[in-house]
Amino acid sequence: MLDSAKRPIPLVALTLLVLATLFGGTTLAQEPPEIPEDQPAHLVIETEGNVRISRVGWDILAESPIFAGSSLQEGDYLVFSGSSRAVILCADLTVQEQFADGVPDCVTQPETPAFHFADRLEWLPETTRVQVSDATVIPDDTADVTIEQIPSDDLDTLTALQQDIIETDGLAPETTAFALANLYARYDLYFDAIALLTEQEALQCTERAIVRPEGVSQVLEAPAAYLRLGEWSYYINDLASGERYFTCAFQLAEEIGDTGYAALAAVRLGDITDDETQAAVFYQNAIDRFATLEADEAVDQLLGICGTRNCTDPR
Repeated sequence: MLDSAKRPIPLVALTLLVLATLFGGTTLAQEPPEIPEDQPAHLVIETEGNVRISRVGWDILAESPIFAGSSLQEGDYLVFSGSSRAVILCADLTVQEQFADGVPDCVTQPETPAFHFADRLEWLPETTRVQVSDATVIPDDTADVTIEQIPSDDLDTLTALQQDIIETDGLAPETTAFALANLYARYDLYFDAIALLTEQEALQCTERAIVRPEGVSQVLEAPAAYLRLGEWSYYINDLASGERYFTCAFQLAEEIGDTGYAALAAVRLGDITDDETQAAVFYQNAIDRFATLEADEAVDQLLGICGTRNCTDPR
């Protein structure tokens, strides 16, 4: 097993690293991808031991812990210590178990992906499409949300994927619920996604985040689920719930040392606040965390978003 300091570096990357060192620089970041609007995602549904991620766009040796619920995109590299393992529900709904360092063995561009990648800095579209089916329960207090009926072809596809998830062997009930909620969100069924997750007994963040002494064992004990709930709540104009979930995602990520999701949650909190001073605090928090991962493009983008709020570059 290779630790992060001994991970093999591709020849081209190694050559660039030598040249960068000779000419006064030492940072080698993986080229960040152009992420399509509907980039497929794979869901980490279980981890044991110490599993870490090196994400495309971060420095090639930068890592952050990864836990159940986290999303993976094409090129993300997982690093394992000792007898650690991860179980991944791929976008094509195959299940992959991984023990060794490397990119997960998932089909990167399946014909009909069940999940899309949402761990991007820009998450608030100018207009949000919210769809419903005949089975959707719309809360009474919903206001100012434009609702569309899901097209019949999309509903047929979703129904087939939904059945595949339900019939997947070995998934815990909360894992099945999380996968289904992400599938519903893939088709803009945010009411359905939220309702399914919030009825789970293991749900946290109704008041505050709790980290058990034994650590994270399932998806509703980790920050990714609450980042998603915050986004979906905002899409249906439930702003108070959105803020609560983002805050909880940040607190959980901080408690368990998940630098990547702490940074994303801080970005979300900065985006939604009307207080310019508070926004600067959140953006600076995100900038500092992305800087530790040497995610230069994210840092530069956030410095631009922060604008006149006097955020500083820690690099």
